[in-house]
Amino acid sequence: ANKDDDDSSTLSSSSPLTEEQLLKASQVNYKIPNPDYISGPDLVMKSLLSPPTPTLLKEENNTNDGDHNNDDNHNHDTTNTKMIEFIQSWRKHFQEKMQPQHLPVGWSVDSPVQCDMRSSSS
Repeated sequence: ANKDDDDSSTLSSSSPLTEEQLLKASQVNYKIPNPDYISGPDLVMKSLLSPPTPTLLKEENNTNDGDHNNDDNHNHDTTNTKMIEFIQSWRKHFQEKMQPQHLPVGWSVDSPVQCDMRSSSS
């Protein structure tokens, strides 16, 4: 028996697809969840919320006046500042690279930013 006769699911660039191959392809479960998938917004948030590098931590400690009672407020303020800086940098990038001809009235890189710290997966 010929090898090609034994396996009708083998694809060849020189021969057309058979009805059986098309049927088999149409029944493939392509919606298999990836347990390691992280959405774009969640990845950005994770990056912005990750602890600072030792160099940044050292710089922050040098500017700290020694009041450790406000750590929660400081972390929240730092996160908001990081988010605002990120959003404004993307606005600037968009404006420089896309050079839009029409933007909403009042739109600017420095327009106020409202941060919603909810995860996109919730």
